[in-house]
Amino acid sequence: MEWIIELNGDKDDLKILPKYFIFKELYITEEEGRFFLRSIYLDIDKVFTEGDVIREGRKLLISVNGISRMLLKAKNLIEFHSILKLDNNGKLIKGCTWINCKLYIRNSGAVKLNGKEINPKDYLEKWTKIILSDEDVMRAFLFLSLDNLNWRDLYCIYDTIQENVGGRKIVESWFPKGKLEGFTHTACSFEAIKENARHSMKKIKKPKIEMSLLEASSLIYDMLYIWIEKVKTK
Repeated sequence: MEWIIELNGDKDDLKILPKYFIFKELYITEEEGRFFLRSIYLDIDKVFTEGDVIREGRKLLISVNGISRMLLKAKNLIEFHSILKLDNNGKLIKGCTWINCKLYIRNSGAVKLNGKEINPKDYLEKWTKIILSDEDVMRAFLFLSLDNLNWRDLYCIYDTIQENVGGRKIVESWFPKGKLEGFTHTACSFEAIKENARHSMKKIKKPKIEMSLLEASSLIYDMLYIWIEKVKTK
């Protein structure tokens, strides 16, 4: 017997997933026009109820969401449609349970991170294992997996990373002088980004060189890449 999660969304988008998610932690297949996610984290001997599947499914969602946003430059929304329990012959034992989850994907080739072009396929399996086994990385990717990235979510990712590595100075050392300051100053300045700022105090003036949300997102993606590759990869 096995638990599987059925995906729902634009068929052209869904057809991309089986090309990338082909490992035991996240294995997505197309079967007669339907798309299913399987995972060792849905092991029938450890995951007993629909509630257990939903709990583990949400963790898998965070992984797929965050990785797809970074490595596949995700834009389109796909839903985690339902969960199914199948017998050894692949026949349905229990009906569907609807869960309100989404993931992002895009048809993409290489992506640029930390100044170099990388192939997402070289990182998907490794990063999935790290996210699902490391609470701090899972916490960072939780913010990355939300619908629309904003200054608050980006700053929370930064907070998670700098706390994990031992402080701001370590993160600062990863980038050219002043780049991290440009991000943190802009994010906290109401004068710079109005209602999107983390604070509303007038005393926090806008920086001499403001950073756009797009530039901030790029910085955080590079930060995540460096953190995972230099600190979390063993």
